[in-house]
Amino acid sequence: MKTKYAVITAKETCEIRTEELSPENLGRQDLLVTGHFSMISAGTELAGFSALSPGVYQKGAWNAYPWRSGYGLVGKAEKIGEDVHHIKAGERVFCFGNHAQRQIWPLAKDTENPMYAAFPIHNDLDDQTLTASRMALVAVTGPQISGIEMGETVAVFGLGMVGNIAAQYYGHLGARVIAFDTSRMRCDKARQVGIEEVFDVPPQEQVQTLLDLTNGRGADITVDAVGSSAVVLNCVKATAKYGKVVLLGTPRAEVTGNLTELLRPVHMRCLQIMGAFEWRVPAYDQVGVLHSIESNLRMIWDLIQKGKLNVRDLITHVVKPEEMQSAYMGLLNDKEQYLGVLVDWRE
Repeated sequence: MKTKYAVITAKETCEIRTEELSPENLGRQDLLVTGHFSMISAGTELAGFSALSPGVYQKGAWNAYPWRSGYGLVGKAEKIGEDVHHIKAGERVFCFGNHAQRQIWPLAKDTENPMYAAFPIHNDLDDQTLTASRMALVAVTGPQISGIEMGETVAVFGLGMVGNIAAQYYGHLGARVIAFDTSRMRCDKARQVGIEEVFDVPPQEQVQTLLDLTNGRGADITVDAVGSSAVVLNCVKATAKYGKVVLLGTPRAEVTGNLTELLRPVHMRCLQIMGAFEWRVPAYDQVGVLHSIESNLRMIWDLIQKGKLNVRDLITHVVKPEEMQSAYMGLLNDKEQYLGVLVDWRE
């Protein structure tokens, strides 16, 4: 059977190609998945698309060009391998698949890596909402590692989808949330989903704005939801004594500066810097393990169904595969228009 897929062939170049799939060669622990919608990541994927990630030029790296990009996908399990028991043929599934019309997803490719997993969908949420919930899996990692007490102040720096959802989740847990972004549109989106204290001020004014709002104390928890070393420095400056700095994004771009400016306040104010990498948890529920991708998905979908978490309104664009090049460029260069982008693979 012929199928379409996306591939990033060079810096800032995405192509749609076709290939033949052979479902009769399905492995014992494989799924044949027909894609409905896939999610474009404005972090990991965009770093590969723009060559910000050094791996794109390293032969054998997971994202080396030509790279079949992808981040999250909702579709239908057309056929299942004989050793797959938690998913039935014909069910809707959520997985971390590539951008493709159809693909064989190898559940057993790397049993230690939770990204090679797939989850049946047993609710009535629409495909677009389910696909957008992919970004919530990243966002909830911050609150889960930092913990939160009712009434604590949390400052979120960056209101892309991950930062927006993290801010919503911290608020749901009882925190006072103060959020920052330089994009007016992203700040408006944050207010739209119920985040009350949102400020579209330049980076050089963010720390003082936060200190003014907290009577000079700072925030108990600060969150870098951008993935920028410069933002991490702002987080450190804005964190109260004995507070926590959460790295929810992955720093990639080189930043030149004085490392002591970062480390001295960490030492003097007894701060904790915490890495919030989403793959820290296993794919499926395990006895004695508090969180998993599976349990996080259940929680996220339950919150969405109850109206306590809004991901649907963060989708700004739904594009066809042939429009992916312009979508990537929009996410890269036009943050006043682009926030959440889905790809529609339906025929």
